[in-house]
Amino acid sequence: MPERNNAPLPLEIKKALALVGFPFEPLIFARDPDGDVVTISVDCTSYPFTVGATFDSASGAFSRTADFVDIGKVKIQFLLSAGIKIKRVKLKLNAVSPLIF
Repeated sequence: MPERNNAPLPLEIKKALALVGFPFEPLIFARDPDGDVVTISVDCTSYPFTVGATFDSASGAFSRTADFVDIGKVKIQFLLSAGIKIKRVKLKLNAVSPLIF
């Protein structure tokens, strides 16, 4: 009987808040319950990667400095792969203005 292959388990970020003009740089982590190597990737042709966000799949470092046109909520999808199982994880990012009137 073949061994069961489980999907990777991400360290989920529940609420992410980015201030306009300041770098937002969380690390995206995941582990695999089977001990397989986890690969994390993104679609670099989608927003916010089309306007300057970066993701380093080797370190798991996501980076984005929001601008005033980015104010609001966005979902960023990461693909976690380990063995034959893939899990889609969405980071819900809310960009807000640091200006207080």
